[in-house]
Amino acid sequence: MHCAAGISRATTGCLCYMLLEQQLALEAALTKIFYVRDIVQPNEGFWRQLRDLEARLLERGMPLRGLRPGELKALEKVNPDCKIPWQRAVVELIATLDKEAGTAGYRGQEPSPSLASVHVTGHVFTTAGQAAAAQQLLLDASPPPGMAFDTVVLEGPAVLGIRVSLAAARVETAPDDVRTALLALLGGSMVACVEVERCGPPAHSAAAVTVL
Repeated sequence: MHCAAGISRATTGCLCYMLLEQQLALEAALTKIFYVRDIVQPNEGFWRQLRDLEARLLERGMPLRGLRPGELKALEKVNPDCKIPWQRAVVELIATLDKEAGTAGYRGQEPSPSLASVHVTGHVFTTAGQAAAAQQLLLDASPPPGMAFDTVVLEGPAVLGIRVSLAAARVETAPDDVRTALLALLGGSMVACVEVERCGPPAHSAAAVTVL
């Protein structure tokens, strides 16, 4: 699929396909495309329609997912140069698109007390004892819209304890959203595993789920 510049229209078409056929959450789909072509950027009208489509699919009960383990690594053969520092760039791109399209309210720029009713707690296991470096990256990073890293605690050379707040609209996709955000911010080479011990409102706990 292509358009004149391969930036907006073709990207939008691919994103629609990935939402409808692959059941990928919009941010996860854009992350995959950005990983192999880092100049993509749907215009604000297209992005607004994509956010609307995502919201409607979720309302109809479609279980949109985040990125799976190794899903980005498999794309390295498509773009051998994908080692570039893309992680923060794609997070910033999503925030910019939401701001320009006026769709920040869907995900929420910052979780307010009324929005931040979904919480994910768990542990991040890093490779080669990189927990301290991962902690600093997360503390310095700007989380995706509608998400906030409440707690990032160093619990060992390779282990971080985390507590993440998300907008209430993301309750169905919260574990995958957290996983996608961590993968985008830290990179697959730094994160070995994320274990979620709790997902839901403060009074609601769920069984442990490994999401990465």
